[in-house]
Amino acid sequence: MRNVRFVKPWRQYQRGERASFVDEIAAQLLSGNDPVAVDPNAPRQAVTMGAPVEPEGDGASDDGKKAEASEPDSEGGGAASKAPAPKPAASSGEPPVQGKRK
Repeated sequence: MRNVRFVKPWRQYQRGERASFVDEIAAQLLSGNDPVAVDPNAPRQAVTMGAPVEPEGDGASDDGKKAEASEPDSEGGGAASKAPAPKPAASSGEPPVQGKRK
């Protein structure tokens, strides 16, 4: 008998459940490119992250982008004019209009 922990639904078992099977069935569940179950007693493989990505340039790239965003437009609106308009308040308790407007 061999213990397995399911990582995908299989027959009446759901993901995360544990069960014991005869060695032949357990081997089928644990094998393949996309196994249905894993061995709960097996050591876990460490997940390695890639090397940290360094920003390009002299390190002031974020400051430059923030400065560009805060500069006013040629129209004189600035960053405040780019904010979405506030939604109007609900009127006298009526439900919102649904469906396409004609």
